[in-house]
Amino acid sequence: MKLLNIFMFFCLVTVLLVGGLVLYPHYCTYRNLRGDLSATEKTLAERQQEVMQLRKEIEDLRKDRRAIERVAREKFGWCREGETIYHFDATGSLGPTVSPSRGR
Repeated sequence: MKLLNIFMFFCLVTVLLVGGLVLYPHYCTYRNLRGDLSATEKTLAERQQEVMQLRKEIEDLRKDRRAIERVAREKFGWCREGETIYHFDATGSLGPTVSPSRGR
């Protein structure tokens, strides 16, 4: 009886060790994939936010003349007739540079 118990215990330990050795690599892969999923979901949320902002900007550009003027001023450096635009160098050089009015 005692010999049977020892044999059963040995079989149980063997099955658990073999099962652990077989499942451990799959568990590691699962953990890595879960980490990748979290990073991908974070990136997705950021991209969705970016898409919402771009759609709002598109809608504003379609409906609001001030939005068009803002983009023209910020991205293309345009100004109104008679305005003077001052550009300041962020590197700390002496004196601002002045762009003459282009009137576009």
